[in-house]
Amino acid sequence: MTHPIDTHVGHRIRAERILAGQSQMELGAQIGVQFQQVQKYETGANRVSASKLWLIAASLDRPVAAFFPSDHSGIGRREESVSSEDLRLLGKIKRLNESQKSAILALVGLLPEESTEGILTKMGSPDDRYTIRQSVSAGDG
Repeated sequence: MTHPIDTHVGHRIRAERILAGQSQMELGAQIGVQFQQVQKYETGANRVSASKLWLIAASLDRPVAAFFPSDHSGIGRREESVSSEDLRLLGKIKRLNESQKSAILALVGLLPEESTEGILTKMGSPDDRYTIRQSVSAGDG
C-alpha cells in the first residue's frame, strides 16, 4: 500500500513539472529515467529516492522542500484537485512580463463569472472587441 507522503510527493512532482512546462519525457531524460518511471513517481506507485528527488528539484528549479507538505496536518487528506489545464495555464502566466499579465487580467475580468454565455454582449460591439484585442497585444511592445 502506498504511503500518503509518497502520493503527496508524487502529486507535487506532477504539479511542479507542469508549471515548469516540461513533459514527463523531458523530466525523465534530465534525471536519467524513462517517462514511465516519472508517471509512477507522480502517481505514488513508486517511491522517489532522495537522490532522484534532489535531481527532480534541480531540474524543475525548485527546493526539495517544495515537494513536501508544510506540516503534518495535510498528510493523507484528499487535496483539492487542480487540473493539468489549470497548471499549464498558470505556468504560462508565470512566464509573462508584467504588462502582459495586466492585459490578461483585464481580459479575464471581462468574462462573466457564471459561464461564457453572453461574453460577446458584455464585450460590446465588434469594434469594442477589436479595441480590447489591440490593448492586449499592445502589452507585447
